[in-house]
Amino acid sequence: DSGMNVMREVYSGEVLYSIERSRKKDFAVIIDGTATRAVIEFCEKAGVKHIGAKNFAAVETKVNLVGL
Repeated sequence: DSGMNVMREVYSGEVLYSIERSRKKDFAVIIDGTATRAVIEFCEKAGVKHIGAKNFAAVETKVNLVGL
């Protein structure tokens, strides 16, 4: 959330489903690995402001991408 509290931890295959089912808007998503094009685009549509990951797919986005 915007207070930087962990809302939940999920496996990489559950990221899209978890964001989609979230009752609150997710402020940031942290990925232990690569943020794929699908994840980045989905996060942008869902209103996520920041994505932290070790690597990122090449994509143009309004989401703030933060390397870990």
